[in-house]
Amino acid sequence: MRIVGLIVASLILSLACYGTYVVQADAARGLRGAYLGMLQGQTVKALTDVASGQSSSLPPSKDLEAVARKGLKAFEQQSFDGLFNLLPTWRKEKYGLLQERAKAAVEDDNEKARADFGKLYKSKDPGNILKLKDKDSFMNLTRAQFCALSTDLLTIHINAHVITAASGQWFMVNVTTGWLTKMPDPSQMTAVIESGAVVTFENVAGNTIVFTFTVVDNQWVLTDWHAKIGEFESRSAEDDYLSAATNEAKSSEARAALGTIKDRLRVKYIQNNNSVNTKWTLSDLVNTAELSGKYYGAADYSMTALAENTATFKAAANTQTRAPQVTMSITNIQTGAATLTSP
Repeated sequence: MRIVGLIVASLILSLACYGTYVVQADAARGLRGAYLGMLQGQTVKALTDVASGQSSSLPPSKDLEAVARKGLKAFEQQSFDGLFNLLPTWRKEKYGLLQERAKAAVEDDNEKARADFGKLYKSKDPGNILKLKDKDSFMNLTRAQFCALSTDLLTIHINAHVITAASGQWFMVNVTTGWLTKMPDPSQMTAVIESGAVVTFENVAGNTIVFTFTVVDNQWVLTDWHAKIGEFESRSAEDDYLSAATNEAKSSEARAALGTIKDRLRVKYIQNNNSVNTKWTLSDLVNTAELSGKYYGAADYSMTALAENTATFKAAANTQTRAPQVTMSITNIQTGAATLTSP
């Protein structure tokens, strides 16, 4: 019956909208009307038995309160080490992965990339708490420091309004335990169901800090947080916070190459008595070997459309260099008017 219950729970999850951690107990209440006709007989009993067994197997609530207050204390003391140390090993290693990707991006010899990263560091650490002055100082960040940098924890240090908003007594206003359900990625087929809890703190000013915990080795461990304190907001990071700057730097290579293609097409258009031969291929316009660069190979470029006075060219995403797709739509070959689309 326990297996049947899990299957039903997975079905419910697969029909729910994708998102971050939610508590199935709450989600089920909202979906009860829609799914009541589906859950009948032994299936309902099995699901109830599973939930009942899960509730009795959770660690003590006093332990949950204790670790939640440790997380709150880390925010109050602006201690990114304290918050990071509450994370389980797998969560810490996720930041380790993101850190290594960031290091690889910083080592880029593209001048524009370095300039973009420099601007990003300043916005993430406006008080220069980590003393980031060059590439070496970034490379030597601890994993906890990188976590703070990538989750905007450092911005609270220099914002007097935020510090004021965070002052005063915090109250534990909500604790929900049960099945924590993390919706699967649309490209995957497996829904994850685990025991956990969501704890919310709020102060008189209406600011909130929400912690999500799961159970590891019969202990409560912090996995995610979302804090909204005055103008300050911090949430645990899932993605490489440098991805935007990285994409911008890499896509600049494709934009330059596509610009060359556009110029060559315009020249050929003029040479052909201001007309287009729709049988032209990319190699008729440019020596494709010229297009090969650091992030995109010649094979990444293609002409996807060619009409009387319009054309579309694309630099496909490169999986090896993680360079994004860039598309150029020429709206007027004669004048060179065009638009570029990239991340």
